Amino acid sequence: GAARWSACWTDLPLCARPGMCLPRSAVARTHSAMAHPDTALVQMTGALVVTGLAASQAGRLLIGRGNTRKTASPARLPGRTRAMSVVGHRGSSHMAPENTLASMDLAFKHGAQGVEFDIQRSLDGEIFLLHDDTLRRTAAIDCPDELQRSGALTQQEYESMLDRDISQLSYKGFIRHVDVGSWKDTVYANQRPPLMTDVMAQVPDGCFALCEVKGGDLATATAVVSLVAEQGWTADKLRFIGFDLELMTELKRLLVERGLEISVILLQDLYSPSEAEHYISRAVECGLDGVDFEAETFVVTPEVVRQAKDKGLQLGVWVWDKLPDSDTAVNVAAFEGLGVDFFTSDLPPEVRSWMDGWTPSKAISPPAHINTNGEVDLFCAVSDHKSSAKAHMIGG
Repeated sequence: GAARWSACWTDLPLCARPGMCLPRSAVARTHSAMAHPDTALVQMTGALVVTGLAASQAGRLLIGRGNTRKTASPARLPGRTRAMSVVGHRGSSHMAPENTLASMDLAFKHGAQGVEFDIQRSLDGEIFLLHDDTLRRTAAIDCPDELQRSGALTQQEYESMLDRDISQLSYKGFIRHVDVGSWKDTVYANQRPPLMTDVMAQVPDGCFALCEVKGGDLATATAVVSLVAEQGWTADKLRFIGFDLELMTELKRLLVERGLEISVILLQDLYSPSEAEHYISRAVECGLDGVDFEAETFVVTPEVVRQAKDKGLQLGVWVWDKLPDSDTAVNVAAFEGLGVDFFTSDLPPEVRSWMDGWTPSKAISPPAHINTNGEVDLFCAVSDHKSSAKAHMIGG
Protein backbone atom coordinates (compact mmCIF):
# COMPACT_ATOMS: atom_id res chain seq x y z
CA GLY A 1 0.00 0.00 0.00
CA ALA A 2 2.07 2.92 1.30
CA ALA A 3 5.27 1.80 -0.40
CA ARG A 4 3.48 1.28 -3.69
CA TRP A 5 1.81 4.69 -3.44
CA SER A 6 5.17 6.31 -2.66
CA ALA A 7 6.68 4.71 -5.76
CA CYS A 8 3.74 5.78 -7.91
CA TRP A 9 3.98 9.32 -6.53
CA THR A 10 7.67 9.71 -7.33
CA ASP A 11 7.08 8.36 -10.83
CA LEU A 12 4.63 11.17 -11.51
CA PRO A 13 5.89 14.51 -12.78
CA LEU A 14 5.28 17.32 -10.30
CA CYS A 15 2.49 18.87 -12.39
CA ALA A 16 0.58 15.57 -12.48
CA ARG A 17 0.61 14.83 -8.76
CA PRO A 18 -2.71 14.96 -6.88
CA GLY A 19 -3.34 18.26 -5.18
CA MET A 20 -1.56 20.34 -7.80
CA CYS A 21 -4.96 21.54 -9.12
CA LEU A 22 -4.11 21.31 -12.79
CA PRO A 23 -6.73 20.49 -15.45
CA ARG A 24 -6.82 17.06 -16.99
CA SER A 25 -5.35 18.48 -20.19
CA ALA A 26 -2.14 19.54 -18.43
CA VAL A 27 -1.64 16.07 -16.99
CA ALA A 28 -2.37 14.35 -20.29
CA ARG A 29 -0.12 16.80 -22.11
CA THR A 30 2.77 15.93 -19.77
CA HIS A 31 2.44 12.19 -20.34
CA SER A 32 1.94 12.69 -24.08
CA ALA A 33 5.10 14.76 -24.29
CA MET A 34 7.10 12.03 -22.56
CA ALA A 35 5.66 9.31 -24.78
CA HIS A 36 5.75 11.35 -27.98
CA PRO A 37 8.52 13.97 -27.69
CA ASP A 38 8.12 14.95 -31.33
CA THR A 39 4.48 15.97 -30.80
CA ALA A 40 5.41 18.08 -27.79
CA LEU A 41 6.80 20.61 -30.25
CA VAL A 42 3.27 21.22 -31.51
CA GLN A 43 2.56 22.98 -28.23
CA MET A 44 4.79 25.80 -29.46
CA THR A 45 2.77 26.32 -32.63
CA GLY A 46 0.19 28.65 -31.14
CA ALA A 47 2.81 30.87 -29.56
CA LEU A 48 4.68 31.13 -32.83
CA VAL A 49 1.71 31.98 -35.02
CA VAL A 50 0.40 34.63 -32.69
CA THR A 51 3.66 36.54 -32.47
CA GLY A 52 3.34 39.18 -29.79
CA LEU A 53 -0.25 38.07 -29.08
CA ALA A 54 0.04 35.34 -26.46
CA ALA A 55 1.18 37.59 -23.63
CA SER A 56 -1.39 40.31 -24.22
CA GLN A 57 -4.43 38.26 -25.26
CA ALA A 58 -4.07 34.87 -23.61
CA GLY A 59 -2.64 36.51 -20.50
CA ARG A 60 -5.55 38.88 -20.17
CA LEU A 61 -8.02 36.07 -20.74
CA LEU A 62 -6.49 34.06 -17.92
CA ILE A 63 -6.69 36.86 -15.37
CA GLY A 64 -9.77 38.55 -16.81
CA ARG A 65 -8.43 42.09 -17.00
CA GLY A 66 -6.02 44.25 -18.98
CA ASN A 67 -5.87 46.67 -21.89
CA THR A 68 -7.54 46.48 -25.29
CA ARG A 69 -6.45 43.45 -27.28
CA LYS A 70 -4.63 43.56 -30.58
CA THR A 71 -5.20 41.03 -33.34
CA ALA A 72 -2.87 38.93 -35.42
CA SER A 73 -3.21 36.84 -38.58
CA PRO A 74 -2.28 33.24 -37.79
CA ALA A 75 -0.07 31.38 -40.25
CA ARG A 76 -1.91 28.80 -42.35
CA LEU A 77 -0.86 25.58 -43.97
CA PRO A 78 0.08 25.72 -47.65
CA GLY A 79 -3.04 25.71 -49.80
CA ARG A 80 -5.26 26.96 -46.99
CA THR A 81 -7.70 29.35 -48.67
CA ARG A 82 -10.42 29.93 -46.06
CA ALA A 83 -10.55 30.61 -42.35
CA MET A 84 -11.62 28.14 -39.74
CA SER A 85 -15.35 28.45 -38.94
CA VAL A 86 -16.37 29.43 -35.43
CA VAL A 87 -19.19 27.40 -33.84
CA GLY A 88 -21.01 28.52 -30.70
CA HIS A 89 -21.14 25.69 -28.15
CA ARG A 90 -24.84 25.32 -27.30
CA GLY A 91 -25.12 28.78 -28.81
CA SER A 92 -23.31 31.62 -27.09
CA SER A 93 -23.61 29.67 -23.85
CA HIS A 94 -21.20 31.64 -21.70
CA MET A 95 -23.43 34.69 -21.98
CA ALA A 96 -26.91 33.20 -22.52
CA PRO A 97 -28.63 30.02 -21.28
CA GLU A 98 -27.45 27.00 -23.25
CA ASN A 99 -29.60 25.38 -25.94
CA THR A 100 -32.14 28.20 -26.11
CA LEU A 101 -33.27 30.44 -28.95
CA ALA A 102 -31.65 33.38 -27.15
CA SER A 103 -28.29 31.60 -27.02
CA MET A 104 -28.42 30.57 -30.69
CA ASP A 105 -29.40 34.06 -31.81
CA LEU A 106 -26.64 35.63 -29.72
CA ALA A 107 -24.03 33.30 -31.19
CA PHE A 108 -24.79 34.46 -34.73
CA LYS A 109 -24.85 38.09 -33.62
CA HIS A 110 -21.44 37.45 -32.06
CA GLY A 111 -20.06 36.39 -35.43
CA ALA A 112 -20.29 32.60 -35.21
CA GLN A 113 -20.71 30.84 -38.54
CA GLY A 114 -22.30 27.87 -36.81
CA VAL A 115 -24.04 26.75 -33.63
CA GLU A 116 -23.87 23.44 -31.81
CA PHE A 117 -26.85 22.05 -29.92
CA ASP A 118 -28.13 18.83 -28.33
CA ILE A 119 -31.45 17.19 -29.10
CA GLN A 120 -33.88 15.00 -27.18
CA ARG A 121 -37.20 13.37 -28.10
CA SER A 122 -40.28 13.83 -25.93
CA LEU A 123 -43.03 11.35 -25.11
CA ASP A 124 -45.26 12.92 -27.74
CA GLY A 125 -42.56 12.67 -30.40
CA GLU A 126 -41.26 16.24 -30.55
CA ILE A 127 -37.55 16.88 -31.22
CA PHE A 128 -36.32 19.72 -29.01
CA LEU A 129 -33.11 21.10 -27.52
CA LEU A 130 -31.76 19.87 -24.18
CA HIS A 131 -28.38 18.54 -23.13
CA ASP A 132 -29.30 16.35 -20.15
CA ASP A 133 -31.72 13.45 -19.84
CA THR A 134 -33.74 15.45 -17.28
CA LEU A 135 -34.73 19.08 -16.85
CA ARG A 136 -33.39 19.38 -13.31
CA ARG A 137 -30.11 21.23 -14.00
CA THR A 138 -31.47 24.05 -16.16
CA ALA A 139 -35.12 24.35 -15.07
CA ALA A 140 -36.44 27.06 -12.79
CA ILE A 141 -37.39 25.88 -9.30
CA ASP A 142 -40.92 27.27 -9.37
CA CYS A 143 -43.75 25.60 -11.24
CA PRO A 144 -44.83 27.69 -14.27
CA ASP A 145 -47.79 29.94 -13.48
CA GLU A 146 -49.85 28.64 -16.40
CA LEU A 147 -49.61 25.07 -15.08
CA GLN A 148 -50.43 26.06 -11.51
CA ARG A 149 -53.33 28.34 -12.46
CA SER A 150 -54.93 25.67 -14.60
CA GLY A 151 -54.61 23.16 -11.79
CA ALA A 152 -52.57 20.87 -14.02
CA LEU A 153 -49.71 20.58 -11.51
CA THR A 154 -48.84 21.31 -7.93
CA GLN A 155 -45.38 22.58 -6.97
CA GLN A 156 -44.51 19.16 -5.56
CA GLU A 157 -45.62 17.38 -8.74
CA TYR A 158 -43.66 19.85 -10.86
CA GLU A 159 -40.45 19.24 -8.92
CA SER A 160 -40.78 15.48 -9.24
CA MET A 161 -41.22 15.80 -13.00
CA LEU A 162 -37.92 17.67 -13.31
CA ASP A 163 -36.15 14.44 -12.33
CA ARG A 164 -37.98 12.20 -14.79
CA ASP A 165 -36.31 11.01 -17.95
CA ILE A 166 -37.16 13.58 -20.60
CA SER A 167 -38.40 10.87 -22.99
CA GLN A 168 -41.25 10.19 -20.55
CA LEU A 169 -42.54 13.78 -20.56
CA SER A 170 -44.88 15.49 -22.99
CA TYR A 171 -43.48 18.48 -24.84
CA LYS A 172 -46.86 20.09 -25.44
CA GLY A 173 -48.22 19.31 -22.00
CA PHE A 174 -45.16 20.08 -19.89
CA ILE A 175 -41.69 20.67 -21.40
CA ARG A 176 -42.63 23.73 -23.47
CA HIS A 177 -43.83 25.51 -20.32
CA VAL A 178 -40.61 25.11 -18.32
CA ASP A 179 -38.36 28.14 -17.78
CA VAL A 180 -34.80 27.09 -18.73
CA GLY A 181 -33.33 30.58 -18.79
CA SER A 182 -33.62 32.06 -15.31
CA TRP A 183 -30.72 30.05 -13.89
CA LYS A 184 -28.44 32.15 -16.10
CA ASP A 185 -30.13 35.51 -15.62
CA THR A 186 -33.65 36.71 -14.91
CA VAL A 187 -33.70 38.53 -18.27
CA TYR A 188 -33.89 35.06 -19.83
CA ALA A 189 -36.92 33.94 -17.81
CA ASN A 190 -38.95 33.71 -21.04
CA GLN A 191 -36.72 31.02 -22.54
CA ARG A 192 -38.22 27.55 -22.98
CA PRO A 193 -36.72 24.38 -24.51
CA PRO A 194 -37.11 25.18 -28.23
CA LEU A 195 -38.15 22.80 -30.96
CA MET A 196 -35.40 21.90 -33.41
CA THR A 197 -37.55 23.29 -36.22
CA ASP A 198 -37.65 26.70 -34.54
CA VAL A 199 -33.88 26.74 -34.06
CA MET A 200 -33.18 25.73 -37.64
CA ALA A 201 -35.55 28.45 -38.87
CA GLN A 202 -33.31 31.12 -37.34
CA VAL A 203 -30.02 29.82 -38.78
CA PRO A 204 -28.98 32.58 -41.22
CA ASP A 205 -28.11 31.91 -44.84
CA GLY A 206 -24.47 30.92 -45.13
CA CYS A 207 -24.41 29.56 -41.57
CA PHE A 208 -24.94 26.05 -40.23
CA ALA A 209 -25.87 23.93 -37.21
CA LEU A 210 -24.07 21.00 -35.59
CA CYS A 211 -26.76 18.79 -34.07
CA GLU A 212 -25.58 16.32 -31.44
CA VAL A 213 -27.52 13.06 -31.15
CA LYS A 214 -27.00 11.38 -27.78
CA GLY A 215 -25.39 7.95 -27.58
CA GLY A 216 -27.65 4.91 -27.80
CA ASP A 217 -30.71 6.95 -28.75
CA LEU A 218 -31.80 5.17 -31.92
CA ALA A 219 -35.39 6.39 -31.54
CA THR A 220 -34.29 10.03 -31.70
CA ALA A 221 -31.89 9.31 -34.57
CA THR A 222 -34.66 7.70 -36.58
CA ALA A 223 -37.11 10.49 -35.79
CA VAL A 224 -34.67 13.27 -36.69
CA VAL A 225 -33.96 11.69 -40.09
CA SER A 226 -37.68 11.85 -40.83
CA LEU A 227 -37.70 15.46 -39.66
CA VAL A 228 -34.81 16.33 -41.99
CA ALA A 229 -36.69 14.83 -44.92
CA GLU A 230 -39.90 16.63 -43.95
CA GLN A 231 -38.23 20.03 -43.50
CA GLY A 232 -35.90 19.77 -46.49
CA TRP A 233 -32.80 20.79 -44.54
CA THR A 234 -29.67 20.61 -46.68
CA ALA A 235 -26.02 19.72 -46.10
CA ASP A 236 -24.92 23.34 -46.08
CA LYS A 237 -27.33 24.10 -43.22
CA LEU A 238 -27.12 21.03 -40.99
CA ARG A 239 -24.53 18.45 -39.85
CA PHE A 240 -24.92 15.72 -37.24
CA ILE A 241 -22.36 14.92 -34.55
CA GLY A 242 -22.18 12.28 -31.82
CA PHE A 243 -19.87 10.17 -29.65
CA ASP A 244 -21.54 6.80 -30.32
CA LEU A 245 -19.82 5.32 -33.38
CA GLU A 246 -22.42 2.58 -33.84
CA LEU A 247 -25.28 5.08 -33.65
CA MET A 248 -23.55 7.56 -35.97
CA THR A 249 -23.02 4.77 -38.49
CA GLU A 250 -26.70 3.85 -38.33
CA LEU A 251 -27.71 7.51 -38.58
CA LYS A 252 -25.63 7.87 -41.74
CA ARG A 253 -27.20 4.71 -43.18
CA LEU A 254 -30.70 6.05 -42.50
CA LEU A 255 -29.87 9.38 -44.14
CA VAL A 256 -28.40 7.73 -47.23
CA GLU A 257 -31.41 5.41 -47.42
CA ARG A 258 -33.65 8.49 -47.64
CA GLY A 259 -31.38 10.16 -50.21
CA LEU A 260 -30.31 12.85 -47.72
CA GLU A 261 -26.77 14.15 -48.17
CA ILE A 262 -26.27 15.37 -44.60
CA SER A 263 -22.82 15.03 -43.02
CA VAL A 264 -22.38 12.81 -39.96
CA ILE A 265 -19.31 13.57 -37.85
CA LEU A 266 -17.82 11.44 -35.07
CA LEU A 267 -17.06 13.16 -31.77
CA GLN A 268 -14.29 11.77 -29.58
CA ASP A 269 -12.53 12.72 -26.35
CA LEU A 270 -8.96 11.43 -26.76
CA TYR A 271 -5.54 11.47 -25.11
CA SER A 272 -3.10 10.82 -27.94
CA PRO A 273 -2.49 11.28 -31.68
CA SER A 274 -2.53 7.50 -32.16
CA GLU A 275 -6.10 7.36 -30.81
CA ALA A 276 -7.09 10.19 -33.17
CA GLU A 277 -5.59 8.33 -36.13
CA HIS A 278 -7.49 5.19 -35.09
CA TYR A 279 -10.83 7.00 -35.07
CA ILE A 280 -10.07 8.69 -38.38
CA SER A 281 -9.70 5.22 -39.88
CA ARG A 282 -12.87 3.99 -38.16
CA ALA A 283 -14.85 6.99 -39.41
CA VAL A 284 -13.79 6.22 -42.98
CA GLU A 285 -14.61 2.51 -42.58
CA CYS A 286 -18.08 3.38 -41.30
CA GLY A 287 -18.83 5.82 -44.12
CA LEU A 288 -18.87 8.92 -41.92
CA ASP A 289 -18.01 12.39 -43.15
CA GLY A 290 -15.74 13.78 -40.47
CA VAL A 291 -14.23 13.71 -37.01
CA ASP A 292 -14.45 16.24 -34.19
CA PHE A 293 -11.80 15.96 -31.46
CA GLU A 294 -11.29 17.99 -28.31
CA ALA A 295 -9.19 21.11 -28.76
CA GLU A 296 -5.82 19.79 -27.60
CA THR A 297 -2.76 20.31 -29.77
CA PHE A 298 -1.06 17.26 -28.28
CA VAL A 299 -3.91 15.19 -29.80
CA VAL A 300 -4.70 17.08 -33.02
CA THR A 301 -1.19 17.22 -34.47
CA PRO A 302 -0.14 18.15 -38.03
CA GLU A 303 -0.01 14.45 -38.89
CA VAL A 304 -3.53 13.88 -37.56
CA VAL A 305 -4.79 16.81 -39.65
CA ARG A 306 -2.98 15.48 -42.73
CA GLN A 307 -4.51 12.02 -42.33
CA ALA A 308 -8.03 13.39 -41.92
CA LYS A 309 -7.66 15.65 -44.96
CA ASP A 310 -6.05 12.94 -47.09
CA LYS A 311 -9.06 10.73 -46.37
CA GLY A 312 -11.52 13.45 -47.31
CA LEU A 313 -12.89 14.04 -43.82
CA GLN A 314 -14.11 17.25 -42.26
CA LEU A 315 -12.11 18.02 -39.12
CA GLY A 316 -13.36 20.00 -36.14
CA VAL A 317 -12.23 20.61 -32.58
CA TRP A 318 -14.28 21.43 -29.50
CA VAL A 319 -13.51 22.93 -26.11
CA TRP A 320 -13.36 20.66 -23.10
CA ASP A 321 -11.68 22.52 -20.26
CA LYS A 322 -13.61 25.03 -18.21
CA LEU A 323 -12.91 28.60 -19.16
CA PRO A 324 -10.40 29.89 -19.91
CA ASP A 325 -8.15 26.86 -20.56
CA SER A 326 -9.28 25.96 -24.10
CA ASP A 327 -10.80 29.18 -25.43
CA THR A 328 -7.49 31.03 -25.75
CA ALA A 329 -5.85 33.04 -28.51
CA VAL A 330 -2.94 30.59 -28.61
CA ASN A 331 -5.20 27.54 -29.01
CA VAL A 332 -7.38 29.18 -31.66
CA ALA A 333 -4.40 30.35 -33.70
CA ALA A 334 -2.74 26.94 -33.52
CA PHE A 335 -5.80 25.12 -34.87
CA GLU A 336 -6.49 27.63 -37.60
CA GLY A 337 -2.86 27.37 -38.64
CA LEU A 338 -3.14 23.58 -38.78
CA GLY A 339 -6.11 23.80 -41.15
CA VAL A 340 -8.90 22.65 -38.86
CA ASP A 341 -12.34 23.27 -40.42
CA PHE A 342 -14.31 24.42 -37.38
CA PHE A 343 -13.68 25.35 -33.75
CA THR A 344 -16.57 24.89 -31.29
CA SER A 345 -16.24 27.50 -28.56
CA ASP A 346 -18.00 28.98 -25.55
CA LEU A 347 -16.70 32.42 -26.60
CA PRO A 348 -17.66 33.06 -30.25
CA PRO A 349 -16.91 36.83 -30.25
CA GLU A 350 -13.49 36.32 -28.70
CA VAL A 351 -12.51 33.64 -31.20
CA ARG A 352 -13.66 35.77 -34.13
CA SER A 353 -11.74 38.78 -32.83
CA TRP A 354 -8.56 36.74 -32.40
CA MET A 355 -8.86 35.33 -35.91
CA ASP A 356 -9.68 38.40 -37.97
CA GLY A 357 -10.37 41.42 -35.78
CA TRP A 358 -14.16 41.03 -36.03
CA THR A 359 -16.28 43.06 -33.60
CA PRO A 360 -20.04 42.95 -32.94
CA SER A 361 -22.28 45.34 -34.85
CA LYS A 362 -23.08 48.55 -33.01
CA ALA A 363 -26.73 47.64 -33.56
CA ILE A 364 -26.31 44.72 -31.17
CA SER A 365 -26.67 45.35 -27.46
CA PRO A 366 -23.99 43.07 -25.99
CA PRO A 367 -24.55 41.24 -22.70
CA ALA A 368 -23.03 42.76 -19.59
CA HIS A 369 -19.89 40.65 -19.86
CA ILE A 370 -19.03 41.77 -23.41
CA ASN A 371 -17.68 45.24 -23.96
CA THR A 372 -18.18 47.38 -27.06
CA ASN A 373 -15.11 45.79 -28.65
CA GLY A 374 -16.70 42.36 -28.47
CA GLU A 375 -14.36 41.29 -25.67
CA VAL A 376 -15.38 39.17 -22.72
CA ASP A 377 -14.39 40.37 -19.26
CA LEU A 378 -13.96 36.96 -17.71
CA PHE A 379 -13.14 38.42 -14.32
CA CYS A 380 -16.64 39.91 -14.13
CA ALA A 381 -18.28 36.95 -15.86
CA VAL A 382 -16.77 34.39 -13.53
CA SER A 383 -17.46 36.54 -10.47
CA ASP A 384 -21.12 37.06 -11.38
CA HIS A 385 -21.86 33.53 -12.55
CA LYS A 386 -19.41 31.41 -10.57
CA SER A 387 -22.12 29.53 -8.70
CA SER A 388 -24.27 28.91 -11.77
CA ALA A 389 -21.23 27.98 -13.87
CA LYS A 390 -20.21 25.29 -11.39
CA ALA A 391 -23.73 23.94 -11.20
CA HIS A 392 -24.73 24.16 -14.83
CA MET A 393 -21.86 23.64 -17.26
CA ILE A 394 -21.46 19.98 -18.18
CA GLY A 395 -19.20 19.01 -21.09
CA GLY A 396 -20.26 17.53 -24.41
